[in-house]
Amino acid sequence: SHAVLLSSLREVVDAIRLTSDRKELLSLILRLAIESTNAEKGSLMLIDRDSKCLKVEIAEGMEEEIIQKIKVPLGEGIAGRVAQDGKPLLISGKASEENFQNIRERSDVKSALCVPLIIHGQVIGVINVNSRESIHAFTEEDLAFLTRLAVLAGEVILRSKEYEEMKWDTVKFTIWKEIDKILGASKPLEKRLNAVCAKLAQFIDGFACSI
Repeated sequence: SHAVLLSSLREVVDAIRLTSDRKELLSLILRLAIESTNAEKGSLMLIDRDSKCLKVEIAEGMEEEIIQKIKVPLGEGIAGRVAQDGKPLLISGKASEENFQNIRERSDVKSALCVPLIIHGQVIGVINVNSRESIHAFTEEDLAFLTRLAVLAGEVILRSKEYEEMKWDTVKFTIWKEIDKILGASKPLEKRLNAVCAKLAQFIDGFACSI
């Protein structure tokens, strides 16, 4: 049942440390979303703040070439509307054709579920599952299940971001500690400054430093 699956997944997420692979966990959540709703395919998309578009983070049932090309502006299509409004959307079978024609014109999707990914009250992306079969019908129970899965996905993403911030803070502390040691050495100033440049370039890949 959905309740048992959610309980089991909650235990997995709670047990995972920050160092775990984010994409592996999100892939698990997406696979569970697709299989439990009997969808054909699905994706997890995140908002790119620069382009204001949704881009695919992970997907199931889609070709890699297509995944790389997908960019959905906020407000456009099913995913774009959910990302903009922050409200889940259920489109199920032919009954929805008239009501949702304006967001399905260039899509062969007949039935779809889409829920927002929210962190600290801000929409950061969406989870989609869909089917091209007009006879397939998603239910309100499916929507509720996907909404709860989105909460878990949001927690995974948040933990990942916290871990990346923690790693960067550690790197910065290490850099400043070593630079302080270099500058405090009893060597000519030019040699100390050269050593500082070398240290910074060593820590930051592709970084060129000059004083």
